Amino acid sequence: MVFLSILFFSLSRILILTSAPYMSDTFYYHELIKNSLENHLNVYKDFFFAYPWLSWILVKMPFSFSPNLSQEAYRNYFHIINLLCECFFLVIIYVKTPRFRKIFSSSLLYYSIISLSMKDLIYDRVDLFLTLSFFSLFLLWCKCYWIQLLNYFIGFSIKIIPIALLGFKAFEELYLKIRVEKVNTNIKSIFFIFSKYTSLLILIIFCFYLTDILFFNKMSLVIFQHFDRGIQIESTWASFYFLKKLIIPDFNLSLIHNFGSYEINPNLISSSFLSFSKISFFVFLFFFFFMFYLKKTHTVKIRNRLNLFLIFILSFLCFQKILSVQFFVWLLPFIAIDLSINFHFLKLFVVCVIYLGSYLIFSINYYYLTEFNPLYLFFLCLRNLATILLLIFYLWTYLKPRASKMSVMA
Repeated sequence: MVFLSILFFSLSRILILTSAPYMSDTFYYHELIKNSLENHLNVYKDFFFAYPWLSWILVKMPFSFSPNLSQEAYRNYFHIINLLCECFFLVIIYVKTPRFRKIFSSSLLYYSIISLSMKDLIYDRVDLFLTLSFFSLFLLWCKCYWIQLLNYFIGFSIKIIPIALLGFKAFEELYLKIRVEKVNTNIKSIFFIFSKYTSLLILIIFCFYLTDILFFNKMSLVIFQHFDRGIQIESTWASFYFLKKLIIPDFNLSLIHNFGSYEINPNLISSSFLSFSKISFFVFLFFFFFMFYLKKTHTVKIRNRLNLFLIFILSFLCFQKILSVQFFVWLLPFIAIDLSINFHFLKLFVVCVIYLGSYLIFSINYYYLTEFNPLYLFFLCLRNLATILLLIFYLWTYLKPRASKMSVMA
């Protein structure tokens, strides 16, 4: 069974690597890097790049093999780097995590099938690296302070989002001290945990700023401009406007181009709606922090930790005003493992709607969406509804946990 799943994974990767590019970011990366090398320009200071410093190092890596790469050669090198990192993680998971071996074949099969629906998207962005960072945090969740620091710093330096998982780790440790170690609740215990994770957060941000000051200059200013962005057209919040457009075809809806993506014209959005779209993810996180602490679920158990990561990533996809199709890559390993542990046909159906919907929207003709083609607007709203339903499903699973069919994963 392992051989067959590896064979299918290999075939899926051959299909992905040989697929024709469609709106590939690798061409944008190639021109950006080539221009910076030829004109001796500094990233962030002399030209815009949307992601933190480690993402820049990763996209620049193919040019370390040759300074004169063509667009196609650059794309091939970038794909190979992605694939090698992906294979390295698969080997580490199989060799170093015995508890996953019983579901390795089925998980790899689900992962290969679902990721195949994303075609070249999975290797044409930096999001696979962030996915591997998320999965590294998942695997090394219970490791020592310094391993956690390194893991969070790497994730933070690719894209900012993984840092929010620190709050869940702090709440869990507080619960363990109070319940598992039978330590009475006191100010000293709470202060120790608060200090530990506050210092971890400060160290990560300090290292980030230090990297900026020493090597880049102005990176932090560029990165935090994302907070001023509007509502991206693929987000849940944009779906409200698209639904109105479907119901009332004469509704005057316009878009603007910003940060390399399309957004709803901010002149059409009320200030209260825009403000709520900015804070809704954080509001949900605070609610989930509170629920996580009250529920007192021990994430040493893989099933509970898996639910935590799925809810966290799905809540970002559902509530953030910035959403691009490649963000769904983050879910892939967690969905694959979950389907292997607790298969449910309805869950698989919803996952198929999400990924096939994303493929239909992005990989056939994305510009139909920007032209408000009714069929494309419908597919997008359906994809976003399916994402919300999947989040509700995992929240329900979290609130009413069911015994896993495989005791090895308990």
